[in-house]
Amino acid sequence: MAAQPFGSGTCCLQVTLQASNIEEARKLYDRLIPLAPIMLALTAVTPIYKGFLADTDARWNTLVSASDDRTEKEIEEKHNNHSMPVPLEIKQKLIAGGMDDLLASHFARILIRDPLILCAEDLNQPDLTTSNLFEMFQGLNWQPLRFKPPPPQNIHDIGWRVEFRSMEVQPTDFENAAFAVFVILLTRAVLAFDVDFYMPISMVEENMETAQGRDAPHRNQPNRLLIAYTQAQLATILRTH
Repeated sequence: MAAQPFGSGTCCLQVTLQASNIEEARKLYDRLIPLAPIMLALTAVTPIYKGFLADTDARWNTLVSASDDRTEKEIEEKHNNHSMPVPLEIKQKLIAGGMDDLLASHFARILIRDPLILCAEDLNQPDLTTSNLFEMFQGLNWQPLRFKPPPPQNIHDIGWRVEFRSMEVQPTDFENAAFAVFVILLTRAVLAFDVDFYMPISMVEENMETAQGRDAPHRNQPNRLLIAYTQAQLATILRTH
């Protein structure tokens, strides 16, 4: 586990959601982020690493650390309720290519440093007609959601997608299918009823830490604002339905 490619995805239950267009994908990405800690806590099932019992129930911090080469100063930086450095040269190139300011900031942050892993062919003669090289940057930014543009080699058949990534794989196929279908149904409700769960990203990060504690749904107290706000929004959806 001292290197990134140790099988880091083998404990993950990830659901990729097809959006009808970029606007819908952006809406789903923003509105599902606050729900990632809840689904992590509900599916947490990774308390053992290489034969050692951990003091947590989830694998999230282990995978984040395996993909993290930031300095201590960078780790101390906070997210969008505080200022975050954005590489302006990269951002300007993305804007010149057609991205708006917010989208350019998002992808500029992903492209701020070299990827941790590269294929030999990408070092020698990268194929710029595919998105393989970009996916190396994108794939090693370990976030609870991933905003996925259509690949240039298949842009008409595969549109904008959002990958929900915080859940852990379950012991049975039935449980995996149940959680996957629940996330899909949840996205349909979010879009149909125009519900959002916006909250400061720093609060989401706090909840991601809380969600990994032992028996988190019962023993840990997630952020009260998230619980109260989410319950109120879900109650509205259920009453309307």
